[in-house]
Amino acid sequence: MAAALPNIIWADETFQTVEPAHRLLTGQGLMSWEWVVGIRSWLVPGVFVPPLWLAETLHLPPGGAQAMVAGLMVTLSLIPVAVAFRWGEQTHGRAGGVIVGGLAAIWVDLVHMAPHPLTDVLASNLLVLAVYLA
Repeated sequence: MAAALPNIIWADETFQTVEPAHRLLTGQGLMSWEWVVGIRSWLVPGVFVPPLWLAETLHLPPGGAQAMVAGLMVTLSLIPVAVAFRWGEQTHGRAGGVIVGGLAAIWVDLVHMAPHPLTDVLASNLLVLAVYLA
């Protein structure tokens, strides 16, 4: 989905995550009022600095940098799939793991939202892991 249909769902993808990360990396970019006032944390944009740095180092065009960020988000979206597989496997063996993990892998919300660098998407992927580990 990320490669075939690249899109932006909300402006927050740009102005609250990727643009601040780009500003951290290069010193250039737009600052929305939340950053000027200081009510946002730099933690989430900090997650996107490494893929942007790699894209900058490889001299990729802006679309390539966006693809690197989407690639990171897609990779992190595998966390709920892996957790679902483990839960299914623990309760109903390998077949249960494949069924539950497979359902998680094709769940429409996960497929649709996975490549989008939104705080909610990042937090929900990590929340699933935290609940599993707890």
